[in-house]
Amino acid sequence: MCGNFNSRRRNLNQDEKHLFIIELTKDVLRVLCERDGLDFSVVKEVEEMILRYKTELEILHKVKETTKYKVVIISYQIRPLNNASTSNIEYTDKTKGVSKKKILTTLKMYEDIFYLVSSINVTKEFVTLKPRVSSIAEMHLRSYRTPIQIPVEDLLNKNDKISPKVILR
Repeated sequence: MCGNFNSRRRNLNQDEKHLFIIELTKDVLRVLCERDGLDFSVVKEVEEMILRYKTELEILHKVKETTKYKVVIISYQIRPLNNASTSNIEYTDKTKGVSKKKILTTLKMYEDIFYLVSSINVTKEFVTLKPRVSSIAEMHLRSYRTPIQIPVEDLLNKNDKISPKVILR
């Protein structure tokens, strides 16, 4: 079976490989859902989003919300349009009805996001993103300043990106 899989995959262009992998993954997940009596509709929803957004699909990592604000931290994209993986931050001030989404940083590896943002604290002046604390996290976070402290006013200004000075060493 592996030989047949590899020869079939080798004859496909990049778009066809992408679709083939999506279809193969969906088939495997369908079998597992059937075996374990789980709902397959979530897999179908995710497949539709992957087919629609392709490599630009944003994956949600963390959200913190209160009656006064909402911080979506961090959606991230794995190599969107074959570029570097990015993390995004969206801040909504519910009292003022203002919302802004920005690129937080370009990630060295997309997995970094799991170590970079473990918790979110918000004050009137700052959004603070605290990292995970472990030896593995230390390896992933060497090139980032942590914790990340972003002035709320920077989140709501017109720039599309957070200053690298805030995040990168």
